[in-house]
Amino acid sequence: GHLWFGTSKGVSRYDGKRFTHFALKDKPIWRGVSDVWVDGAGTLWVTTWADGVFCYDGNRFINFTTENGLAGDAVKCVFEDREGNLWFGHERSEGLSLFNPCGLKNYNVANGLPNPHVSAIMECSSGELWIGTENGVSRLDGATFTSLVRLKGSVESIYEDSKNHLWFGTEHGLFRYDGTDWTHLTMAEGLSDNWIHSIIEDQSEML
Repeated sequence: GHLWFGTSKGVSRYDGKRFTHFALKDKPIWRGVSDVWVDGAGTLWVTTWADGVFCYDGNRFINFTTENGLAGDAVKCVFEDREGNLWFGHERSEGLSLFNPCGLKNYNVANGLPNPHVSAIMECSSGELWIGTENGVSRLDGATFTSLVRLKGSVESIYEDSKNHLWFGTEHGLFRYDGTDWTHLTMAEGLSDNWIHSIIEDQSEML
């Protein structure tokens, strides 16, 4: 398969020998690509900071914006759940957009989302959707949002480890949730910096 890279001026594809660049639009995108995702059908989705979402059908990029029903054109992240639904988290307090064969549905404070600035999305093994925001994390179980705790700063990443503990990377360190208790880890516990952008577990179960 190909490797895809989001850049400040579009996306680049690497086939193992050379790069091919796709500008997505006639003019360079303001602030560029924020996230990329390949869904279960092999379709590439690209989110941008100002121009909505792009879908690559193998030949061309198709653009979806507020004109197509998207909650906002500043899109921070994308995630596909186990049912094949695509979730788009929006910058600028525009909430969540859900996309599936039935169409687009948007969620904001009026629909129960505690904070409308969405920065990270993850589905845990139990099927609950976790939504990181600029001031904490929420859990979506079915159609109900629950705000579990107000974490300090924006939640930039969410990860479930092999022990089913949830980890939240924020501007103010790491938070771990074991289903009952929360643990806060910072530079005082040995982190090199308190701003955590991404989390992954290796084969030795080290984070």
